[in-house]
Amino acid sequence: MPRLVLVSLTVVVALSFLPASQARDQAKAVPRTAPCTPSRPCIHVFRVRSSTSGNSHVAWDSRPRFAQPNLGVSVRYTPQLPSDQDVRTAPISDCGVHFWLNGRFNGVATRCGDGPLPLHVQIANVHNKPLRVVLTYWAARPRPLNVASIGIR
Repeated sequence: MPRLVLVSLTVVVALSFLPASQARDQAKAVPRTAPCTPSRPCIHVFRVRSSTSGNSHVAWDSRPRFAQPNLGVSVRYTPQLPSDQDVRTAPISDCGVHFWLNGRFNGVATRCGDGPLPLHVQIANVHNKPLRVVLTYWAARPRPLNVASIGIR
């Protein structure tokens, strides 16, 4: 107990020597993440169990927050079967994309709303084999109005 009190007092004393604005900033500091850019995209790997298991669906929010809705998204998956066709896509309003591969998986990637928000992803495996999906994403350049914001490559 005395050690805990000493540590708490040390933090209070250290913060008291900072100007008030810096002390507030230090107390509210959030770990920074590197920006996701076209030259340095962010990557997340999803492991989705088979459709017969209880873990055949994943939902995830990116750690980086994006102020603008224009994001680039790339989806790759394994294992690829000889019967697989191309991944199909469709826009979701102006803030997302629906992607699917018939008989294998179904997913969405969205960033809807105002302010700094994460990229939200959901993937459902509809096949009887486990699936590994690699999602690469980045903040794209501003797009003209009336153009879909999130695209799949």
